[in-house]
Amino acid sequence: MIAWTLLLVVQAPAGASAGPASDAVDASAAPVGASGVSVPASSGAGASAAAPVAESTEPVAPLSATPGAATSASLGEAGPPPVASRSAPSPAAPAAPPRKFVFAWLPSVVAGISPAPSTAPVTVFLGGRLPRTWALGYQLTVSVGLAERYLSGLLAHRHHLTALHGFGADRRGFTSVGGGVSFNLPLLPVVEVEGRIGLRFGETRRWVFGALARLGWDIGHEERAPMPQFGAFFGYAPL
Repeated sequence: MIAWTLLLVVQAPAGASAGPASDAVDASAAPVGASGVSVPASSGAGASAAAPVAESTEPVAPLSATPGAATSASLGEAGPPPVASRSAPSPAAPAAPPRKFVFAWLPSVVAGISPAPSTAPVTVFLGGRLPRTWALGYQLTVSVGLAERYLSGLLAHRHHLTALHGFGADRRGFTSVGGGVSFNLPLLPVVEVEGRIGLRFGETRRWVFGALARLGWDIGHEERAPMPQFGAFFGYAPL
């Protein structure tokens, strides 16, 4: 009986030491299974040792190198348009208004019933601008010649109230009408009216030429009827 008891005591430590050895073999076999060789686990301890190795082999998604890259890209797409696209065109400068004062120079050559004509190098208009290319003012004319029918008219000066006008689609036409009094030496009065019609030319349409007609009644010499005069003119008339 004592012999059987000693035999069991001797065999029990040997079986207990064999258990950890087999567990160690199973644990060392787990990495081999992870590298591609299938080795079945012989106990629960071996399975629990292999689980952490399988979790560590799962791929991890790479993080963005620049955390704010996506945010900056989205801001770039939804950002405001360039400043140049929002800028409005600058308004055009307003045109300068035309001058209210009008000066015209309209020299002429005229002829009457006398064979010798008269020239009027001094024909000056001073006036103000009106709507629709009209101008109204004073016209002074100084003429030299025999168109006044008398030797007393060798030198004559005229004082008229005159209106100038540009007409036509492109304002190429020119006309004027006026009336007043002229004086011959020695200050004999002549009541008369005068009209001109012509063409404006040049880039600014300030130069004119055309024809004129004048009708005067020499009451200083007690003429019974007015007498006409006809001629041509050329000059400068900005309208």
